[in-house]
Amino acid sequence: MSPAVRLRLLVVDDSAVAGSRLLDLLGTIPEVELLPQAWNVAGARRAFHEGAPDLVVTDFRLPDGTGLDVLRHVKRVWPWTIVVVMTNEELGPFQQRCFDAGADYCLDKSTDMNRLLRLVEERLASPPGARESGFGRV
Repeated sequence: MSPAVRLRLLVVDDSAVAGSRLLDLLGTIPEVELLPQAWNVAGARRAFHEGAPDLVVTDFRLPDGTGLDVLRHVKRVWPWTIVVVMTNEELGPFQQRCFDAGADYCLDKSTDMNRLLRLVEERLASPPGARESGFGRV
């Protein structure tokens, strides 16, 4: 018998390779339900409303906008949804832009995959009701 789903997760990335890598990695965590990958901002908005994810992992660069567009929409509609922006950009000033827009986390795609896994696992280990309070910023 499989464990009950405790976390619904949406990946937004226009790259089939990067999106598959994220889905494969996150799919190894019991109690996580992966929603179908969204490929752009418009698809992310639809997927968000259809799937009501607890956590959104979005690429920064998307064909019809940016991860900040996804982030702003999610936080406006359901503010306690955790949003992780991932990028290959240099994190320095970029990270502050993400936090200013409401991101819970901003991670480097090439070096922070294990950190993303730990964040999801920590979320699953948190007590029920912690969803509304979010993760906090790191």
